[in-house]
Amino acid sequence: MSYLRIKNPGVAPIESFTTLGLSTSNDGNSKGIIGQFGTGNKHAVNTLLRNDKSPIVYLGDTKVEFASLTRTVHAPDGSHIYEQATIIVDGEERELGYTLDFGHHDWNEISMALREFISNAIDMTIKLHGTFAVPELDIRIVKQIEPVEGCTSVFIPVDDHVKKYMHDISKYFLHFSGQQLHYGTMERGSLEPCRLYREGVFVTEIKQRSVFDYNFNSNEMRIDECRNLDSYRARNIIGKHMENFDVADAKIILQKIKDGVECLEIDLMEASWKLESEKISCWEEAVSQIFTENDIATVSAPTVVAALIDARYNPIICSSTMVKVLKEQGMRTHKDVLTYAESKGYTLVEPNQMDRNVEYEVWEGLNVETSKPDVKYFTEESSKQYTGFVKDGIVYVNDDYRGENKQLRMVLVDMYVRYLSGCTPDSLNYRKFLCALIVDMIK
Repeated sequence: MSYLRIKNPGVAPIESFTTLGLSTSNDGNSKGIIGQFGTGNKHAVNTLLRNDKSPIVYLGDTKVEFASLTRTVHAPDGSHIYEQATIIVDGEERELGYTLDFGHHDWNEISMALREFISNAIDMTIKLHGTFAVPELDIRIVKQIEPVEGCTSVFIPVDDHVKKYMHDISKYFLHFSGQQLHYGTMERGSLEPCRLYREGVFVTEIKQRSVFDYNFNSNEMRIDECRNLDSYRARNIIGKHMENFDVADAKIILQKIKDGVECLEIDLMEASWKLESEKISCWEEAVSQIFTENDIATVSAPTVVAALIDARYNPIICSSTMVKVLKEQGMRTHKDVLTYAESKGYTLVEPNQMDRNVEYEVWEGLNVETSKPDVKYFTEESSKQYTGFVKDGIVYVNDDYRGENKQLRMVLVDMYVRYLSGCTPDSLNYRKFLCALIVDMIK
């Protein structure tokens, strides 16, 4: 039979396999330490036993094996049979303080046990040598079980699950990826589901395609005792981290926006950033490097896009939330370069002197002391046929009503009342204001 041997320098105390809550890794004195709960070895052994695999551990020359004994407990509702976990040290068996079912709801895959034993081996190596990259840390498939003086050696029977895990070990542990282990972003050559790591150990995968994978330290990423992290918290951690991107990483994401590529990071910018927050210096600098003065952030409204193209701008199409985010970081938007009329697809036309005369005639007839607003005329291709509107202190009148006629006067009265009252015709305040004007005129 073949065994996976996980060997590391240093002899682990027997209590690390028997005492719940005892951890020699969570003292916080070493960078890169993975463990913290004090339950991993116990869970890992139980997981293997429930999957009909009996691990053998050598603590230096001391042989440690694990098994269970069938026991019966008598409760008020009757008798219950259970498997009492046991430990066998140099041939002497004794019971542990938990059953074989301990952890069975969550620790249910062989890969979880392999991850735990390898993590423990890395932790001890780092604590003793300050790095995991030493010859004494050795993980390989062997034919024989034999102790190594001064080392902890865990032997696990090999099957297809174990072989596959070892084949993909660089995906589960960045320590064996052949690259320098670092925190933060890890760029890939293509967009793929996002993989999250904690202290170099794989934690979870977000199915949405992302630009980067991420490795966080134990303070940035808190996991539960099953070493899991739910999708909501994972996305939140990435979103917070993105606010502290350096300029190089920010530029990569902004280029995706410019190219119209969808990815996890863009969604998180829209979903988790506070729009009222202060400008983020790295993103502001990245915006200035990726986008030119000709690039304008805009929504996908056809009239807005067409107006930008007609004005010889390059529309960068994104969601309304992203438009706000980019504006906060210094980028111009369609609202900065287009008038309201232009953004609606209206074409402004020049009035003649007769139109201007009618404007002043109607305004003076209202007998108000306020200065007359500017009036502009527009044409529209839409079938809605707006008579007009008021925007940013300017009165807009549909070109179809131009000329010395009653219709233009009616439209102007309507628009002037909207301008003076600040209300739309369907509001009570608009009607009250109009009635007050009429009463003043007939006194």
